[in-house]
Amino acid sequence: MSSPALRLEGMGDVAVKHSEAAADAAPPAAATARAPATGGPLSPARMLALQGTAGNRAVGRMIAGLSIARAISDDVFNVTQEINKAKPPDAALVKKAIDVAKLAYAEVQRLQTAKAGDDKIEEAYKDVYRVISSLIQAGADNAAIDFAKTCDATVQTGALNAIRSYSGSGVEGIQTEAVRAGRLVGVTVAAPTKGQSSAAWLEAQTEKIGETYKKLESAGLKKLDNDPNSSLSLSFVSKMLAKYFTLSDKDVKPDPLGHVGKLTVGTDNQLEVDCDVYATYATRLLRAAGWTTVGYMAIVPGEATGRDAHAVALAKRSGSGGKTDYVAVSDFMLKEFQAADDDAARAPLLAHGLDIYSSKGEPASWKAYYSAAGSGGAYDPKLVDPEKNGLSVYKSKGA
Repeated sequence: MSSPALRLEGMGDVAVKHSEAAADAAPPAAATARAPATGGPLSPARMLALQGTAGNRAVGRMIAGLSIARAISDDVFNVTQEINKAKPPDAALVKKAIDVAKLAYAEVQRLQTAKAGDDKIEEAYKDVYRVISSLIQAGADNAAIDFAKTCDATVQTGALNAIRSYSGSGVEGIQTEAVRAGRLVGVTVAAPTKGQSSAAWLEAQTEKIGETYKKLESAGLKKLDNDPNSSLSLSFVSKMLAKYFTLSDKDVKPDPLGHVGKLTVGTDNQLEVDCDVYATYATRLLRAAGWTTVGYMAIVPGEATGRDAHAVALAKRSGSGGKTDYVAVSDFMLKEFQAADDDAARAPLLAHGLDIYSSKGEPASWKAYYSAAGSGGAYDPKLVDPEKNGLSVYKSKGA
């Protein structure tokens, strides 16, 4: 089944749509411990004023905290500069950087215990991020990731953003990102072996990749900088589909369960696929990430329209508040929504599928055919030619 030879513009890297260990406690005066580096030294007049209002001990604690914070920020700046110049950093420099990161994270914990303001805590987190990011960017990712694993979800989310930013581009970037993200949550996604094709690697690692996405979400890693509102698993699935696959100018028959090991490897190691291959592989990856495949739909424009048929897929999982989350898959574009049940979810699935035609306008006539997923989430091969195979029409227009 051929998909229209168009791509939706402006979708970016991710095309997901939406309808929807502490330090000793410090006294209250420590809330002012972390001041902006641009605040300058305390003048004698200001010192006297502070001593008069807060007392010598409180002022002493404030100055001590300020000095610690600035010293840590200075250490962070210096060590990241060393890393940037070294590339790659040697073992001694990596250890030095991790030691600085530990101090920076201890400062985060101290400020949290002292109930310092959010701005101060956020600035302290940034020092941790800077060390982790510089290490990942310089290729010392294992040490950075292993340190992040010992911290809270906020630091781990920062590490994940660095992984996404500094893993490279194209198919090789997706592979590196998956290996690093897996390490962050304790899942072993194997790196490609010498001579292994991109198709063979993806076929072998899909279930581990999906497990990684599921564990990232379960760990509370959310609100990534470049995709702040999406379900994390969907963000990664969409990026995988967009970067690892490319539309073929030939008809490509899908494997019902989404196996991809025999697909043609094209330019830049991308796998050449058709819309129904997107649908079947996406649902396989989503199943590994904790989603259940519901069904598939074929949209067949009238012959006179000269438009190609299109295939889409539907998956679901339990949502919050007893509701059910659904996701419609159309090539690499995913739409998350909620519906009362599987039957009610078909209409949003159809609407999302018709969006593929939007650049040239919806076809004047079309028929949509729906088939529930088979065993293990399998695609119904009858959808390749639904009319010939006697499938019932779900909905139609002008036909």
